[in-house]
Amino acid sequence: MSAPLPPQLRKMTIGSNILHYYLLAIPAFSIPAPTNRHTRGYSAHLSNRVLNHAISARGGGSDVEGFGGRGKLVQVQLVHRHGDRTPITPLNPEAYWASLLPSDAVLTKIATGTAVVRGTSDGKIHGAAGFGPYGKLTQLGLLQMVELGSSLRAELEETQPDFLRTVDGDVKRNLRVVTTDMARTILSARGFLAGMFPDGTGKVEVRMDARHTPYLIPDPQPRRLEEQAVLEAAIVRRWEAEGAGENSEKTEDLRARVSDALHDHSIVDVETMLSAGISFGVGEDLSDGGSVDDPRPVLQWGQLSEILKCLQVRDRLPPSLAMADADAVKAHTGGRWFRLLRHERLSELAMGPMVRWMVANACAAARVAGGPCLDDGGCGPFETSPAPLQQVSAHDSTLIGLLCAFRLETPSEWPPYASAWRMDLHRRVVRAGDVPCEDYVVRFSLNGKTLRCSIGADGEDVRGREHIPLDDLKDWANSLRKET
Repeated sequence: MSAPLPPQLRKMTIGSNILHYYLLAIPAFSIPAPTNRHTRGYSAHLSNRVLNHAISARGGGSDVEGFGGRGKLVQVQLVHRHGDRTPITPLNPEAYWASLLPSDAVLTKIATGTAVVRGTSDGKIHGAAGFGPYGKLTQLGLLQMVELGSSLRAELEETQPDFLRTVDGDVKRNLRVVTTDMARTILSARGFLAGMFPDGTGKVEVRMDARHTPYLIPDPQPRRLEEQAVLEAAIVRRWEAEGAGENSEKTEDLRARVSDALHDHSIVDVETMLSAGISFGVGEDLSDGGSVDDPRPVLQWGQLSEILKCLQVRDRLPPSLAMADADAVKAHTGGRWFRLLRHERLSELAMGPMVRWMVANACAAARVAGGPCLDDGGCGPFETSPAPLQQVSAHDSTLIGLLCAFRLETPSEWPPYASAWRMDLHRRVVRAGDVPCEDYVVRFSLNGKTLRCSIGADGEDVRGREHIPLDDLKDWANSLRKET
């Protein structure tokens, strides 16, 4: 007979099964068996993430490591990527991709207790929003998001129980949810909430603010500012000029070769793709692949990468496509995004309002206890809030944009589905002689790993710092040019 699980791991296991229990009660819901090592290994990946959280916080209490003083968690701003999805680019056969989606009964049930707040729009949010069964959260993706919410709750129960009690005590006041207005991110937000609040939120209806999509991604369509569009095009032209010759030819040959492999097996529904005008990615444009009348267009780097990811995890890559080529496409696409968004001015144009808003939220939370204040303005349409727990449901592009804008170290891998980027605000008490002093610091992390930040770092901190004084972030955010 096996030994019982420790209490904290038992909580995690229970939390991860929440969705299984109440969704499996609906006859229409079933989860297809994993088809390969990628999907089979995902549960282990999530379990490892939960364990890493527990291990990193094994000291318990409210200590903030390395501060030389007691620290209290004041605010968590969590920006997560959505869970596993179907491809945005329409792929054949459509019926297969539709079979991966949650049923209408599941969607109705998990939406209970939430309300999406939308602004006015022309109905077209973004070329990457998807349509029909494409670009939608899968059943696996929904479970990933429940697991993410459950793991955060388990971490807070273990390490910050006072903080969790504050959130639970007044959800309407202490929780804020923002999302892009896309089906996969809205459903991801709901899945996270199901895991984070396994007993529900009582009679409180959770409002999900979906009004600000163009400010939550670095590649809105159209770009908010003409300067960004012009700068993106100029950077790409400069690359092409600098890369003229053998290296440029090799990368373009790779792009054409992989596109041909997909067309050879009729994987891409080209007619539907072109009629829908699907285009996305910083520095990429629909015309990048050639004529829209071409029955075998060379696909964009962003499209190739997302197609290959969706096919690879389901063992559906065409047999003529070398795995080395698939890996090379994904590596090139990731490098392209980071290289573009590491450009200081482009990063400011693409992410400025969002990063100022997040710093303003931290300042608002600190100001409740007498902390620093950010200058008014510069946050776009966002409303600043001191809410202790703030959830933003977004995309991998959002996470990459934040990593670059906040000058954080580059992670070793592209943020996978259900990745969580965090900006945690702590209040610490240190002593200047015999006098206790209180200040605020911020710690950034991605999937449980603390990220060093180079903002305000001097010559002795060339690698950046793990804990950034909020005053330094405030001064930096105030220095950013505001949109007019």
